[in-house]
Amino acid sequence: MVTEPPPPKEREQANSVVEKYTAAVPMIRILAANLADGSTVVLGSGTGFTVHPDGWVVTNRHVVDAQSINAPGVQIVRQTYDPV
Repeated sequence: MVTEPPPPKEREQANSVVEKYTAAVPMIRILAANLADGSTVVLGSGTGFTVHPDGWVVTNRHVVDAQSINAPGVQIVRQTYDPV
Protein backbone atom coordinates (compact mmCIF):
# COMPACT_ATOMS: atom_id res chain seq x y z
CA MET A 1 0.00 0.00 0.00
CA VAL A 2 1.43 3.36 -1.03
CA THR A 3 0.49 6.36 1.04
CA GLU A 4 0.84 9.99 0.20
CA PRO A 5 3.24 12.08 2.28
CA PRO A 6 1.56 14.50 4.66
CA PRO A 7 0.78 17.96 3.31
CA PRO A 8 3.46 20.61 3.97
CA LYS A 9 1.48 22.24 6.79
CA GLU A 10 1.23 18.97 8.76
CA ARG A 11 4.91 18.18 8.15
CA GLU A 12 5.84 21.63 9.39
CA GLN A 13 3.73 21.17 12.55
CA ALA A 14 5.30 17.74 13.24
CA ASN A 15 8.81 19.12 12.74
CA SER A 16 8.02 21.95 15.14
CA VAL A 17 6.96 19.50 17.87
CA VAL A 18 10.07 17.36 17.34
CA GLU A 19 12.37 20.40 17.53
CA LYS A 20 10.65 21.68 20.66
CA TYR A 21 10.81 18.44 22.68
CA THR A 22 13.92 16.60 21.42
CA ALA A 23 16.08 18.01 24.23
CA ALA A 24 13.71 16.46 26.79
CA VAL A 25 14.27 12.94 25.38
CA PRO A 26 17.73 11.73 26.45
CA MET A 27 19.43 8.54 25.30
CA ILE A 28 20.52 6.53 28.34
CA ARG A 29 23.36 4.01 28.29
CA ILE A 30 24.64 2.02 31.27
CA LEU A 31 28.24 0.98 30.56
CA ALA A 32 30.21 -1.40 32.75
CA ALA A 33 33.70 -2.84 32.93
CA ASN A 34 34.08 -6.61 33.06
CA LEU A 35 36.60 -7.02 35.89
CA ALA A 36 37.79 -10.36 34.51
CA ASP A 37 39.02 -9.12 31.14
CA GLY A 38 38.71 -5.31 31.27
CA SER A 39 36.25 -5.09 28.40
CA THR A 40 33.41 -2.57 28.41
CA VAL A 41 29.87 -3.78 27.90
CA VAL A 42 26.51 -2.07 27.59
CA LEU A 43 24.22 -3.29 30.37
CA GLY A 44 21.24 -1.24 29.38
CA SER A 45 20.16 1.40 26.92
CA GLY A 46 17.05 3.23 25.91
CA THR A 47 15.39 6.61 26.05
CA GLY A 48 13.57 8.46 28.76
CA PHE A 49 12.10 11.87 29.31
CA THR A 50 13.19 14.74 31.51
CA VAL A 51 10.74 15.54 34.30
CA HIS A 52 12.61 18.17 36.33
CA PRO A 53 14.97 21.07 35.59
CA ASP A 54 17.60 19.40 37.81
CA GLY A 55 17.86 16.62 35.23
CA TRP A 56 15.59 13.95 36.69
CA VAL A 57 14.81 11.42 33.96
CA VAL A 58 12.06 8.78 33.81
CA THR A 59 12.81 5.65 31.82
CA ASN A 60 11.73 2.02 31.57
CA ARG A 61 12.93 -0.55 34.06
CA HIS A 62 14.81 -2.64 31.46
CA VAL A 63 17.13 0.31 30.84
CA VAL A 64 18.42 0.36 34.42
CA ASP A 65 17.68 -3.23 35.48
CA ALA A 66 19.22 -3.74 38.93
CA GLN A 67 20.07 -7.40 38.25
CA SER A 68 22.36 -6.43 35.37
CA ILE A 69 23.89 -3.49 37.18
CA ASN A 70 24.63 -5.49 40.34
CA ALA A 71 25.95 -8.57 38.53
CA PRO A 72 29.08 -10.18 40.01
CA GLY A 73 32.30 -9.11 38.28
CA VAL A 74 30.76 -5.93 36.90
CA GLN A 75 31.70 -2.38 37.79
CA ILE A 76 29.77 0.60 36.43
CA VAL A 77 32.23 2.83 34.63
CA ARG A 78 29.93 5.40 33.11
CA GLN A 79 26.27 6.28 32.84
CA THR A 80 25.43 8.66 30.01
CA TYR A 81 22.36 10.74 29.45
CA ASP A 82 22.70 12.28 26.01
CA PRO A 83 20.07 14.00 23.90
CA VAL A 84 18.86 11.70 21.14
